[in-house]
Amino acid sequence: MPYIERNNQNQIVALHATAQFTNQEFLNPEAAEVQAFLVLDPSTGSTDDGLGGIKGVLSASDLDSIRILDDLIFLLIKQNTIRLTDLPPAAQKKLLSRQKLRSQINDLPELLPEEDPLL
Repeated sequence: MPYIERNNQNQIVALHATAQFTNQEFLNPEAAEVQAFLVLDPSTGSTDDGLGGIKGVLSASDLDSIRILDDLIFLLIKQNTIRLTDLPPAAQKKLLSRQKLRSQINDLPELLPEEDPLL
């Protein structure tokens, strides 16, 4: 995820786990456009949820939690506590897809030089 669906104004109106039509655009889940859509209040069309940004904080927390769960599952697999094949096929597919995307991000060259430590 996410395959995105746009309206005539080129705004994201939906996110899909799989492509719903040919040549559907895929965006990195961490892309600013995707993140903005996730905190959009559908009733007002605004990112102001009236709760002091609580929905935005929860959305960011959810993304962090997903990463933790991914890491935990792969740790359990590595320790032979569970097998990937113990999981339902849909879960296997999603985990392997996320692992592939994360490896592509990690394979990117370092864009910024390392900073010297403060101490």
